[in-house]
Amino acid sequence: CMIAQKYGRIINISSAAAAGVKGQVIYGTSKAGILALTSGVALEVAQLGITVNSVMPSAKTRLLDAFLDAVSAGVVEVPANAMQGFELGLPDNNAPIVTYLASERAGGTTGRAFNIDFAGNLRLVRVASEVKCLRKEVWTEQDIERVMPVLLSEATC
Repeated sequence: CMIAQKYGRIINISSAAAAGVKGQVIYGTSKAGILALTSGVALEVAQLGITVNSVMPSAKTRLLDAFLDAVSAGVVEVPANAMQGFELGLPDNNAPIVTYLASERAGGTTGRAFNIDFAGNLRLVRVASEVKCLRKEVWTEQDIERVMPVLLSEATC
């Protein structure tokens, strides 16, 4: 139907656990697969007026309860202000990005992943894409050690 209409919006639901969360490896791996699916399908249907994006919601779930228990037990550390001012579990926290991506206004946005985290940060998440590139004809281990801080430096919230 979307192909015939030459229009459509597909929004996959992944999770912030796709980036790797201690104690949630299996779940995170499956959610990372959704991000790869999103990127691949977006490329397949790009010329058809169909967009494909992922939302990685932060929501109140049993997995979140287990994560918060791990934080309380000191097994997992989070920044002191990581969850201040954010009411856990409200669908209202994630609904605006889903609504936007489903709208006509999001026509130029495809193959992307978004997260609104527990601190209220809206994040565009890179999925298996190049972040930085440094060129050298032949690399030695010492060269790599020298440039690694440059490669790994990224601005975050």
